[in-house]
Amino acid sequence: MNDKNSIYKLALTFIPGVGPVLGKRLVAYLGSVEKVFTAKKQDFLKIPGIGEKLANSQLREQALEIAQN
Repeated sequence: MNDKNSIYKLALTFIPGVGPVLGKRLVAYLGSVEKVFTAKKQDFLKIPGIGEKLANSQLREQALEIAQN
């Protein structure tokens, strides 16, 4: 596992409302943990049970920033 992948995995835990089950589902639908942070809003809205709040890229950006620091 590379360092960048580790940061994405850590950042996933900082997204409000995302626990282990939802985190695994996001990765499964999007294809990788990195895609959770690079996918577009419309990609998130295609995932069952994902609403506007989680599709908001600002929450994901903040979580990634926290993980990098």
